[in-house]
Amino acid sequence: MNLRLSQQEIESLTLEDVFLLADEYEKQEQRADARAALVASVVANTFRSRKQPFGIDDFMLFSPKKKKREQTTEEMLQVVIALNKAFGGKVVKKDGSSS
Repeated sequence: MNLRLSQQEIESLTLEDVFLLADEYEKQEQRADARAALVASVVANTFRSRKQPFGIDDFMLFSPKKKKREQTTEEMLQVVIALNKAFGGKVVKKDGSSS
């Protein structure tokens, strides 16, 4: 992240200033992503064969409209078990037995 600030200016920033700068940087990156997605959608629509045109969101990697589904408790447990197994651990049940 290039803040275009001198070392002395960076050291004098408060925590609130750092968060504000980080938010502004994130907004700038989102605008840059939107510009790239606009160019991609124009090119894709030039050569498309379907009736429905592509939108900018079709080319946005991190779009607010594309929300991830929340994992269920069972899915989280399966991930933990898989990681435990991958790192050589073993599952010990509440009754003390292992699987």
